[in-house]
Amino acid sequence: MAPHAPIFLAARRPVAQFAVQMYQTMTQPPFPETSTTSSPAIQAVIFDMDGLMLDSEALFKRGWMHALEAHGLALDEEVFVRMIGRTAVDSERMLMAQYGPTFPLLDVRVACERWIRAWTDVHGVPLKPGILELLGFLAQSVAIQQDAGNTGEPAPIRLAVATSTARVHAEPRLKRAGLWPFFHASVCGDEVSTGKPSPEIFLRAAERLGVDPRRCVVLEDSQPGIRAAQAAGAIALMVPDLVQPDAETQGLAHGIFPSLREAHGYIAGLLGAGTEAATR
Repeated sequence: MAPHAPIFLAARRPVAQFAVQMYQTMTQPPFPETSTTSSPAIQAVIFDMDGLMLDSEALFKRGWMHALEAHGLALDEEVFVRMIGRTAVDSERMLMAQYGPTFPLLDVRVACERWIRAWTDVHGVPLKPGILELLGFLAQSVAIQQDAGNTGEPAPIRLAVATSTARVHAEPRLKRAGLWPFFHASVCGDEVSTGKPSPEIFLRAAERLGVDPRRCVVLEDSQPGIRAAQAAGAIALMVPDLVQPDAETQGLAHGIFPSLREAHGYIAGLLGAGTEAATR
């Protein structure tokens, strides 16, 4: 872990209302700024989805448990942990390896999706505390471009989603959660040839944003995601969800935070030191 990475703390608070209006009503910045003099000018922030913006990994776990129990099987905890952050293809390959060639993958997957759909129909799409505040802040932030020959005109911070979830599931979830309008680009797990920890998804997201990946902050909750972000050359920040980072992940992450609220403060510091951040 980098020397400036904060220690772990416990923090969970209720999610606020619509982020932009709420941010505009703040009389003082509620998050401390952490400055750094060695970071490049930040031009974009790329977000993972499940377990980072949406509080959905625990929901998926319950869905798999119910679906497997209906077929007389138990969810293997180690297999589920390895599935976090992976594409559907990779996850299903792990399930087949665990339960054998007679495993009724299609039936179990359908049962899992049906259970999750029924739960969200009643309760909605759960959000991670702090996500609306962070997106609202970034939606109003601008960066002074510092590339050679640039006139120094301010440009909005660009935002993207890079999720291992297939688009048929990811886009409706983000729209239902009210997060979709914040993003300028998205890349989903069924749109890459190799999933995380390959850097492909983050390189594609940076390309769609028109930003050098080295000028991107990536926010992730999973170990494969941090490995992918680091391999892409981005500034990799981790907000762990169900699984805490191992030693390798701690060494790869630029910062590890207990919640998005603490990550918000750190990103505000990066913008202030690396890009001359402002609000529109």
